[in-house]
Amino acid sequence: MGSFEYDSSDIPDSVRSYLRGFQKAVDQQSVEEILQNYENDWNKINERYYKTTAWPHWKAVEELLGPDEVFILLYKELYFRHVYMLQNGPSHQDRTDSFNNYCEIFNYILHPEDNQPVQLELPNQWLWDIIDEFIYQFQNYSQYRSKLQSKSQEEITAISDALDENVWGVHSVLNVLQTLVTTSRINQQLSAYNEKKSMDEVHDIGGIFGQTQLYKMLGYFSLIGLLRLQCQLGDYHQAMKAIENVSLRMKTTAASDAADCLISTYYYEAWCKIMTRKYQDAIDALQEVLLYIERGRKTILNKESQYKNDMLNKMQDKMFNMLAMCIVLYPCRIDESLEQSMKEKVTFDKLNRMQDGDVKIFEEIFNFCSPKFVSPTPPAIVPPFINTHLEPTVRQWKVLEDELEIQSKIPGTRRYLKLYTTMPLSKLAGFLDVTEQELVSLLMTAKYKLKNASSQSETADDFLHPEVDFFIDDKMVHIADTRVGSRYGEQFIRKINKFIEMEKVITTQ
Repeated sequence: MGSFEYDSSDIPDSVRSYLRGFQKAVDQQSVEEILQNYENDWNKINERYYKTTAWPHWKAVEELLGPDEVFILLYKELYFRHVYMLQNGPSHQDRTDSFNNYCEIFNYILHPEDNQPVQLELPNQWLWDIIDEFIYQFQNYSQYRSKLQSKSQEEITAISDALDENVWGVHSVLNVLQTLVTTSRINQQLSAYNEKKSMDEVHDIGGIFGQTQLYKMLGYFSLIGLLRLQCQLGDYHQAMKAIENVSLRMKTTAASDAADCLISTYYYEAWCKIMTRKYQDAIDALQEVLLYIERGRKTILNKESQYKNDMLNKMQDKMFNMLAMCIVLYPCRIDESLEQSMKEKVTFDKLNRMQDGDVKIFEEIFNFCSPKFVSPTPPAIVPPFINTHLEPTVRQWKVLEDELEIQSKIPGTRRYLKLYTTMPLSKLAGFLDVTEQELVSLLMTAKYKLKNASSQSETADDFLHPEVDFFIDDKMVHIADTRVGSRYGEQFIRKINKFIEMEKVITTQ
């Protein structure tokens, strides 16, 4: 019998029964039963017994169930994830133990003793959550170790020791994700899939590891993890390179079992596009995912967990704010229902102030909807102990602020251009209180920004084009209104699809 802290006799009977059933499902590799235990039953028991306290310690669970390396590793992953959600949060020891547990999980999967794929089946949702939580805990620890000002000497010593042992080091996290990608040969599989090769050929390309669902999906989710991690590190080129083989069709296929993955992919992809000034592409991505969320609210996105519902709502709010920022920087037509929702989320006042070039509103929205940026190099643990957790965000904001300074007069210029079809340069220069030479430079900047706001070809859909285009000829500005009328056919199709979805929901209840 263990110590009182780890005494399994303290575990309620219903929890004991649940843990035994969960262990049996994992041992028998019954994916449907594992998903039921993981998604639904865990949340129900959590709500009843462990809403404000930690689950039973894994040593107590091990005493109850007997030695079972794989299940205890998976239980510890859930245990620590729950600890991070509690009001007091994890201790430094919890953070270290969680990191070590992830290392054990990935070592078990990536370095099997017989060099053959491990015999383990888990639902896609759990596999995604493992990768997602792994990166979240890295980001959380990076923030934690950068807030030294209010920490005790004991905590600072623990952080310093962990730094020497490379606990939650960025290279360790990157290495795990990259190794999962390499082992699964997922990039080669995706490339073959995009080339429309047969599924048998794609399957063969995966090799002995990539042919199994566990390794293939962990490899795919690791690509999305690399997108997220590189985005948080501020390396947008490497972030987009991570998903260069991920097509829209593949995103949707993977999302059928892990919708959170699709939403996360679009969010970080859109953020990369914003920071690389590809506003049209960002708008396209944001429209795709926001419409997906609206359609899936009552079906695949209907979560048992209130925590996940809250996270979904917050992510949706972030993306509406991102969309508003993009629309101000690159005015164009968007889906009417999204436009209405965006105005409700962001408010007319903020939209108008952004259009007037109010940098403070841009900064407020930036801080609300940006990822949690982290520094690739941890701060030095030397006196004076100060907080440096905001420095990466400040650096990223400075990049966008410099862009806003360049664009500051473009919205005003665009408003004047909308009022005329032709206009002398001298007249427009008088309205803007600049010289004609400065005006030509400003107009060329506006033209360049609009053309450079997308990596797409000129065959992109009309509704993504800017509302105003112009050219200069013989001291005159010639303006063309490129707005297109409402697409009533598309609206009717959208309403019909929505009606069909509502009908399906009603008939299944």
